[in-house]
Amino acid sequence: MSQFFLIDQSLKGVGGHHFDYSFQVSRAAIQAGWRVTLGTNRKFSALNAFPDCRVCNTFAFTTYAPSSEMVGIQDMVAARKPSVWQKLTGVVRNRVRSARQSTSGSTTDKGNDFLRRDRQKRVHAFRRDCQQCFTAPFGDQDHVFFTTLSDIEAEGLADFLNSRTDSRNATWHLQFHFPLLRGRTPQYQEQADRLIKLRPTFQRLQELARKFSIHFYVTSQTLKDQYDLLGLKFVNLAYPVDPAFHSRVVRAAAKGEKTNEADHDSACRIAVAGAIRVEKNAGELNTLIGSAVQSASDSREQICQAEGLRPLKFLVQKKKPKRMDQLWRYFFHRPYFRRIGKGDDSQENDSSLIERVPFPLPADDYRKFILSADIGLLTTYDSQTYFPRRAGILGEYLSAGIPVIVPAGSWLADQIEPQQQEYLDSLVHGAGMPLQPSNIRHQSDRSTSVEFDLSRWFEKSPTTDAGAVPTAPRFLVLGFRVAKPAGHGHYFRVTPQQASAEATGQQGLLTTQSQWISEDESQIVGQPRDQESRLLAFSLPQVGQQGNRNSSSQKIGFRLENAYPCRQWQVEDVRLWMVRSTERLPRSSVGLIASEFEQTPNLIREMVAHHDHYRQTAMEHAQAWYRQHDPQLTFSMLMDAKKRSGAVDLAQQDKRLEPVRDFGTPEHLPTKKGDAA
Repeated sequence: MSQFFLIDQSLKGVGGHHFDYSFQVSRAAIQAGWRVTLGTNRKFSALNAFPDCRVCNTFAFTTYAPSSEMVGIQDMVAARKPSVWQKLTGVVRNRVRSARQSTSGSTTDKGNDFLRRDRQKRVHAFRRDCQQCFTAPFGDQDHVFFTTLSDIEAEGLADFLNSRTDSRNATWHLQFHFPLLRGRTPQYQEQADRLIKLRPTFQRLQELARKFSIHFYVTSQTLKDQYDLLGLKFVNLAYPVDPAFHSRVVRAAAKGEKTNEADHDSACRIAVAGAIRVEKNAGELNTLIGSAVQSASDSREQICQAEGLRPLKFLVQKKKPKRMDQLWRYFFHRPYFRRIGKGDDSQENDSSLIERVPFPLPADDYRKFILSADIGLLTTYDSQTYFPRRAGILGEYLSAGIPVIVPAGSWLADQIEPQQQEYLDSLVHGAGMPLQPSNIRHQSDRSTSVEFDLSRWFEKSPTTDAGAVPTAPRFLVLGFRVAKPAGHGHYFRVTPQQASAEATGQQGLLTTQSQWISEDESQIVGQPRDQESRLLAFSLPQVGQQGNRNSSSQKIGFRLENAYPCRQWQVEDVRLWMVRSTERLPRSSVGLIASEFEQTPNLIREMVAHHDHYRQTAMEHAQAWYRQHDPQLTFSMLMDAKKRSGAVDLAQQDKRLEPVRDFGTPEHLPTKKGDAA
């Protein structure tokens, strides 16, 4: 029987990303009739968690090394919460370092020496651990899959492959999960030095790929854009999701149900799942919950009567601090015990608002926790960190048909935008002829203002029969196309400007001197890979039934500018639609995108008010989403790797980096201007 080796040197225990990924892929391999060998960290002792696999716990180190040149790993290591022992020893270490610096000067060279020694130690250890794991000769049909590699493990693996002649018989699959560069696509050009440091390692892999059957993978399309700069052909491998999250959607579809079993008379359960880390803005969580609760409480009676909102309940997954950590916080960080709202712990202790969920949870309990949620909240995630990097929790929410709220300018928002654009396109389809801008002002290369004269709409506004419910304006939908620059990763902020509203002509329109849209309702939208137009909906406030019939003009403006660092750009085909309806309309489908963290309470209110719509569209979207994240698809893509071509020419990839024209060989490497790490 052919063997399938799955190696994750960071797998140390049950639960979490590493365990779930390995479990799903190994189960898919076993179901396909393969004999599976699992390589784990030495600390992994739950051998019964993989009863059908041979477990080889030989690897000494994890991927998270301070000496790695990958930005994503460096940030993960820097964001790690130190233990009590590390805190205490760190105090002593800093004092010694200060003393040395005062007597012998800078300690930069000593720090670099430490990183070089650490890197050499880890490279050697990974080669040794591979030798201990792969003891039997490789067969022609064997496959080896490394789920999460860094540049350090890549070097160690290259040394191992050169030392084993029979390794040419097997097919090797190398997956990289962490970003190489910081920021978004327009910022890559400024970080060519980082790629220079990584280029030798991947050049070795490219040379080996000419002798061995080696295939390279990443976990997202935006991550692929980064790794393609190294000169190898990387494939965006389907990311597996536990089928248990999707099973409820399958059962609902089989029964012909439109929605899953949501209790409309119970509290709306908003889940904040996963480990609370620095890149997830852990410090903002209490502020978010406090503001959301306060926003709902201030107008609870009015909202419930008008919109039928359900009460809120936040389910926050949080790791229980160890006893030593509790003592440390008590003596050195007493402000830690302050609760939501300036020392007021009433909201924190109110079990009707907030429920603390342990972290980590057993697999069955975690699935129940996710499936019990009505809304998945992810706006605390740092959008820059998660621009190329995927969030596994989002995949679980979407597979389960749970609507989500995500931050703009990130991989998370990219998964929601297509459904949002499709929904808005359906709204404007029957909204009549769009308005063309009456004035366009290019204030700079990165800012444009457009103005629309709405008087034509008011002159032709439909009248209603006696006793009929007027069709009031609900949305203004702005559409535009980005002419340049071309490419994914450019994001634009659209902000409504103060309207000059003088009067209206028909029922249901705004009265004199009213403001059409709040200027705080700015939105961020990215440029798609397909170069299609972008649509943005701006909801209108509730208006009176009587208007001034002696109207003269109505105008409204929008300002378009860079949301993040971006090149010069230009918009074209700008249009505006007015969407009318007798009922309040949701502004999106499947999920909502928060341009700013402060918008989260209003987005929660929007999703709770139209929860049936968002849940239904999320359930429909779950079918297509899970087909792309089925563990069986992940395994089949690995098995079909030989059908794809191998490496590409490095010289062609060098053209992607304009500041560095030729750095493919050592003699052409420019002088470093500093430590890129």
